Amino acid sequence: MNLLKRTLAAVVVAGGIAALSLVSAAPASAAASDCPSGYSCHWADANYVTQGNGGWRVAFESFASNFQVFYYGSYSGQAGVGANDSASSIYNNGNSCTSGYYRDAGYGTLALRTTKKTGWSNLSVSGGYNDDLSSGQFIC
Repeated sequence: MNLLKRTLAAVVVAGGIAALSLVSAAPASAAASDCPSGYSCHWADANYVTQGNGGWRVAFESFASNFQVFYYGSYSGQAGVGANDSASSIYNNGNSCTSGYYRDAGYGTLALRTTKKTGWSNLSVSGGYNDDLSSGQFIC
């Protein structure tokens, strides 16, 4: 009888371990909340990511007159992904002002305005601004 209990206990433990091995952690999801408070941010891909990483973003606190000097991040030891004319999602996590995004460096040709705590998760559906922004600033 004692042997039967031990065998049964071993089967239950083995089954429990097998069941636990099927459970996996959910992948981290990118969100507009990856943009720091007080900043306006943009990402190279839709849904607030750059190459699958929500942390790879360009963020400005007051202004960025030329996105050509910004990079989203580095990967595999490479220089980063250039940020000029590459934004596919934007979010204004500013505290009081509207953020303006422009087609040209130096704030030429206003393309989009986003009020605080709003954004565009996919610029492909925003009127043709996908991969077409070169500068940004807060407008108070």
